[in-house]
Amino acid sequence: EKSIEERHRAKVAEVQAHFREKTRQVRVERQELDRQAAYFLAQVDRQAGQLKQDHAQLVWSQKSLASQLDRADAVDFPSYVRRVVVPL
Repeated sequence: EKSIEERHRAKVAEVQAHFREKTRQVRVERQELDRQAAYFLAQVDRQAGQLKQDHAQLVWSQKSLASQLDRADAVDFPSYVRRVVVPL
């Protein structure tokens, strides 16, 4: 009967050791994945910031061009002549 108990204890110890090793491996993998996730998140945040800046620049350019086009629509030949000839 003692032999059965010893085998049982040995098997329990083996299972526990296996569990501890697997747990350690999972922790190591999780740490690596957390590190990679933080790196990729930082990259995405940086790219998002750059895209926001680019978007703001494009919006400003669009408004500037729209303003220029609005002024160009108001220009016609008679107003051009008045502006050029009248000052003389």
